[in-house]
Amino acid sequence: GAITFGGVDLSDSARKAFYDFQRKATPVYIDVSHTNGEYSRFFGTILSMSESHPQGGLFPKFGLQMQVSHMIQFDANGNMLTKGYISLGGDMDEPTYI
Repeated sequence: GAITFGGVDLSDSARKAFYDFQRKATPVYIDVSHTNGEYSRFFGTILSMSESHPQGGLFPKFGLQMQVSHMIQFDANGNMLTKGYISLGGDMDEPTYI
């Protein structure tokens, strides 16, 4: 799976770092917070990056698309909620063969 996220380019260093990560296919992760205080941490590599430069002196923005390899979940205290990594397709019950 892939996720898309973005940010406001408040300093050149953040955008440049993301660009370098994308160019070198550096493994990265992003933490996504949920309203109940839990977090999902997505691991993967940045596939593509876009930039927009609005008129009127507004801050530039950037967008990233990340190819996700796996994820884990944490509670509000940082304790893992899962036993290791989570399969992106969900938990599957493996059939038993006789």
